[in-house]
Amino acid sequence: MAEIKVRRLDPVIIKKIDEAAAAKGMKREAFLRTYLNQLAITKEIEEIEDKYTALINDLAERLEQANDVIERNMLLEEKILGVISDTLE
Repeated sequence: MAEIKVRRLDPVIIKKIDEAAAAKGMKREAFLRTYLNQLAITKEIEEIEDKYTALINDLAERLEQANDVIERNMLLEEKILGVISDTLE
C-alpha cells in the first residue's frame, strides 16, 4: 500500500484532528484513513445520488401520466355507461 505524508500542518489543526479521532474512539491514522476513503468516493456517491434523484423524478412524472390516463378512462367509462343506460330506458 502507498503512504501519504503531510508535513507542516498547523498544530491547532493536528489537535482538532486528534480530538475528532478521540471522540470516535479512533487513533489519528485510522481516523484520517477513514476520512480520506470517504473523500475519495464522495464524487461517486454524489453521481449515484444524482442518478437516483433523476430516476425518482422520472417515475413521479410517469405516475402522473398514468393517473391522467386512468382519469380519462374513468370519464370515458362513465359516458359509455350513461349512453348504455339511456338506450335501455
